[in-house]
Amino acid sequence: WMVVILTQKLFTMKKLNLYLDFEFTSLSPDAQPISIGIVSDDIENQDNLANEWLDSDNPYMPFANELLGKMSKSFYAEFTDFDINRCDDWVKENVLSKLTKGKPIELETYAIGDTDLIKTVLKEYLEQFSDYEMQIVVDCGTWDFYWFLQLVAEWDKIDNIWHYGDDFNSGLPKLPSNTSPVPFDLNDIIAIKKGISPKEAFDLNREELAFGKVAADSTDDKHNSLWDAKVIKYIYQKLIQ
Repeated sequence: WMVVILTQKLFTMKKLNLYLDFEFTSLSPDAQPISIGIVSDDIENQDNLANEWLDSDNPYMPFANELLGKMSKSFYAEFTDFDINRCDDWVKENVLSKLTKGKPIELETYAIGDTDLIKTVLKEYLEQFSDYEMQIVVDCGTWDFYWFLQLVAEWDKIDNIWHYGDDFNSGLPKLPSNTSPVPFDLNDIIAIKKGISPKEAFDLNREELAFGKVAADSTDDKHNSLWDAKVIKYIYQKLIQ
């Protein structure tokens, strides 16, 4: 009976997207996370999203940013234990310069600390969605979802002929039962909806897709993980709804 009840609960759960973005020291096997940003679908009015602010030519990006913040439950954290020597000049100029570095920001969940602390705070943030069937949405998110697993999943440790070191989990990742083990990737959705190749989709300016060219040219928030998560949400909702 317990199995039947749990199965019925999953089928009756409301669906909820979490839009996820990381910033990393690099995009390589030894990359370390610098920051993580997440925004959720609108929970209170999930089935009645207003469409007027989804206008692709809307130049009022600050308004859209403010509205998205009010509509969602947001999470933002900065890691203090990454190795700055792994960052090239581009990352230092475009990513590290966008960090709050402990400056207080108005947000539902905000943390700054080492990886263990952020793991704890992130799991607490996700617990509020336990009654929803959660889908993670990323953009070109191979590394993003990998690190999401590293922070959130529980792992079965198994013997392995390869030694990865103590910094890597091994075995099978176990996400919470309400969380999809497979992410949606926005780049694929863009390619399908626009009838172009994934490479062509990759080359498209995300801010321009979200807000139009005028607004895209006016922002310097790009490459902050919370901002990028909001952009992912904005584009996804424009294309899917």
